Amino acid sequence: MSLLQKASIITTPTAYAEDYLYSIKPAYALGSELVTNGDFSNGTNNWTPNANATLSVENGRLKVAISGAGSGYPSQDITTEVGKKYRITANAFIGTSTKVSLYSVVFGFNDLSVDGSYDLTFKATSTTTQIRLYVYGDGTYGFWDNVSVKEVTDADFDFDRNSTGTRVNEDYLIEDVPYNLVSNSENFSVFTKVNATVTTNQTLAPDGTLTADKIVFNGTANARVEQNLTASIMGTPNTQSVFLKTESGTANIDIGLATHDVTTVAVTSEWKRFTHTGEGQYPRMKSDSAVTIFAWGMQVVKGDQPKDYLKTTDRLDIPRIDYTNGEPSILLEPSRTNKLPYSQDFTDSGWLKSGSTISTGFLSPEGINNASKVTATNTDPYLLYSVSGITDLIYAASIYIKGTSTSIGKTARLWIIRDNVVFHSEDFTITNIWQRISTTKTFTTTPTSFVSFRVDLPNTDVAVGNETLIYGAQLEVGSYATSLIHTTGSAVTRSADAATNAGNSDLISNSEGVLYAELARTSDNGNYELIAISSGVANYQNIVALGFDANNNEIWYRAKLGNTDLIIVSAGAEVRPQNEFFKIAVKYKSGDSKVYLNGRMIDSTTTTASTSVAFTRLDLAFYNLYNFRGKLKNVTVFKEALTDLELEKLTGYNNHELYMNYYNRLSYLGLVEEYNVESDINNYILWSQVYYKYQVL
Repeated sequence: MSLLQKASIITTPTAYAEDYLYSIKPAYALGSELVTNGDFSNGTNNWTPNANATLSVENGRLKVAISGAGSGYPSQDITTEVGKKYRITANAFIGTSTKVSLYSVVFGFNDLSVDGSYDLTFKATSTTTQIRLYVYGDGTYGFWDNVSVKEVTDADFDFDRNSTGTRVNEDYLIEDVPYNLVSNSENFSVFTKVNATVTTNQTLAPDGTLTADKIVFNGTANARVEQNLTASIMGTPNTQSVFLKTESGTANIDIGLATHDVTTVAVTSEWKRFTHTGEGQYPRMKSDSAVTIFAWGMQVVKGDQPKDYLKTTDRLDIPRIDYTNGEPSILLEPSRTNKLPYSQDFTDSGWLKSGSTISTGFLSPEGINNASKVTATNTDPYLLYSVSGITDLIYAASIYIKGTSTSIGKTARLWIIRDNVVFHSEDFTITNIWQRISTTKTFTTTPTSFVSFRVDLPNTDVAVGNETLIYGAQLEVGSYATSLIHTTGSAVTRSADAATNAGNSDLISNSEGVLYAELARTSDNGNYELIAISSGVANYQNIVALGFDANNNEIWYRAKLGNTDLIIVSAGAEVRPQNEFFKIAVKYKSGDSKVYLNGRMIDSTTTTASTSVAFTRLDLAFYNLYNFRGKLKNVTVFKEALTDLELEKLTGYNNHELYMNYYNRLSYLGLVEEYNVESDINNYILWSQVYYKYQVL
């Protein structure tokens, strides 16, 4: 049996959505049916009507007739486990009713006013979940069929960051995560409505889900549905897009980003994605006439070109797949704050521009024209920003620079200054490509007034008229520079990344197995950083973990069963350079435990032990105590102990057998727009080592 077949969990930088980092193995799978008589082949048995509903079966479908009230329903209780995910599906038919609604205490009402299907996923909050099949309208009836609830038995990670972030995308451009600047992109009911009404989930969207909303404009001039985005997008081109259609005929609708910044589009009865480029901050749909349309998937992105549609709700908790090194990896960072209130706007008066002037509108590492140019007006040109009220001892400063014909080959100098007295500086050669320069400083005494960021452009051999491009200045508390945090008037915090709670006891053995990862640490944080399988209890009695210890980038690993150490690292046994990927596997089995690193065995033991609790989860952390911070190309779990030859092959140079074609996994994920799939993952190839590309519509 191949390594691919033996692996029970494989996570690579492939697919993700808000709140989830998806594993490619096991493929999307469902547990046993939890609804009894959901196809109504046994009549109305197991379904309990409320006082307003009468049940019967016609042509194999459940008929729900309502009398004496505005609505009624049959219901059924199903047994669920708190915290587990479930998928519920059902077919509904209006009959003579005004609408029907699938209801549960977890997700409330999901309404349907035309015949259609429900497909919803929820996380159980109690041991019993009640499903209700509502029909609306006194004296009316509706039909239901094929009601199903099944547990989702995958190994996807719950992902949390509670903020936006940035990454380097597959085109090697800095990109906001998410790049869609609109919140709740498929729920127009939470948008601002002026002389217009919105009814949610009224027809099938372009992705086949019941998520498209109905918008009715009442004929008043400037009737609109809009959202107020941050003012930081003002003054630069941004591109809006939205999917629109009518029930029948054609309607003229204005889409745009401000009152006088609109494009009039002709909406027909077929779904079409319309776009508009402008400089406002109010993405909207507007009509002076009384018309009705359906809308879905609003998006605004930076720049003058649209991007593939990406669903958002609160715009938080989306994993980052980073291509800084040319290959994709999962980026996991600690919480950091950019203390500089203007990371891009160097024209702001807070930036001291000594011996230099600033001009704007140059192509930046984002691929849009929001970089600035520093022109020397004397022989000591520099920019400086002082931040008061911070009293930490350790700081990292960074900025992107690119030379012109007048500055290439000259030196830039980056400074961190404390109270205008103690300072640290580092020199960098200016090149013809964008490069991020960074430096760190640990002070021995606490700043009392301010800490200053300063960059000299150039620093030596300066002539009046020298020009250097700059972008993305950052000053943060920490021992190394993290990904760029945009600021537009105040300090901004990016929360920590956390990926936890993947797998279950069916996918992880408590007696023998292997935990494998290909990973790199971005810097020495002075903390333990671990990837672990455990029982979910914050103790060390039963754990298999690998990662880094708190000192000098030393590799740390451990296998402990029933409070007996099978294998534990010796201090300083292996040190790996920062930002260098390596492959490590920890095999745990009573009497035969081993550790392999880059194709060679580095530790082994014949200690015997037995576990007292079942392993139930895989975390990119040890139970939220020691989170892994760095980059991850792969994490894999095996339910059985591998042979020495298999461990050598797994951690060796050529282990492409492990990386499966994720097409089957994505054939499900690609059906819904909310899932994002990285289109170019050339590092994750199969046996033939060819490109596999998959693009969400």
